[in-house]
Amino acid sequence: MLKKSIFVSLILLSFALYLVLAGPNSQTQTADTDGWSQVVPEGDFWPERWDFQLVSHQGQLLVVGGQNQTGYLNDIWASRDGLQWRQLPQPAWSARAYFQLVEFDSALFLIGGETAEGMSSEVWVSRDQGLSWQEVETGDEHFGPRRLHQVLVFQDQLVLLGGEDDDQQQYSDIWISHSGSNWRKVAVDGSQWGQRKYFRAIAHQDSVMVLGGLDPAQLNQVFVSEDLLSWSAFSPEGDFWGERMFFSSTAIDDTVIWFIGGGSTPLGSEANDILVARREGPWNLEQPKGHFDRRGHHEAVLHEGKFYLMSGKREDAIEKLAYQDIWVRDLER
Repeated sequence: MLKKSIFVSLILLSFALYLVLAGPNSQTQTADTDGWSQVVPEGDFWPERWDFQLVSHQGQLLVVGGQNQTGYLNDIWASRDGLQWRQLPQPAWSARAYFQLVEFDSALFLIGGETAEGMSSEVWVSRDQGLSWQEVETGDEHFGPRRLHQVLVFQDQLVLLGGEDDDQQQYSDIWISHSGSNWRKVAVDGSQWGQRKYFRAIAHQDSVMVLGGLDPAQLNQVFVSEDLLSWSAFSPEGDFWGERMFFSSTAIDDTVIWFIGGGSTPLGSEANDILVARREGPWNLEQPKGHFDRRGHHEAVLHEGKFYLMSGKREDAIEKLAYQDIWVRDLER
């Protein structure tokens, strides 16, 4: 009887130890912060990188291109949950960073960027979830080679804004396309957001918002437009951060946008705070509480009710830290 009791106790103790070690979800390590957890992938996954693209497309997370210590990258990795990753076939487009990748018309469009040969004005499309790519033939009227621009989808069209060329000439132009092949430059009326790079533009609530960047002075202004023609400065109520660049932005729902991390000069100024923005109502700044390390040049995306933040880098006069991590926050809890 005593032996049986000891055996049962050992079984219960083992099960309790498993629960402690595994936690509520064995794919994460709890970070003891505001609902953030670090995902620990099973098996091989993408190497550290920055200035890449991260999208949620047809039920999959895709990590695409960028750069690291080895140079420019053109690998593509896919995952449904951030836990198990598989590398897709090598794409036809050359390795690059500072490009844009967006979902439009049920396809993926890759636009521009910096390659070993210089800036690119190429447009590539994939209609099979990143497995194969075709270069899009563009018309005579077309934006020039550039990096550090923004591309978004607004009013059922692709919209390209700003960036800079090989000569570090910064742009304040806006181009639109309904197909990715024929582009038209928008004639902007009145005051505009000016030349800039390292900024973010996001479509939200039937308007486009431009925030932050470099022109070459560091910026923290917010501009909003409902038609891409007329732009107005927007002064948010509540908390706001100072000049900021190489941060990430994601629309959480119809009312809220998150702007995350990034920094300014001098080196080592990167942050890991979250600016919670609203078109109506005060903005507020969530300060770090032990979650992901401060960084810039990262990417973030909303996927299947969860918010994912990945990779990036931080550097100062002494060292450069590159990240190969995945952080998730469940927004449905």
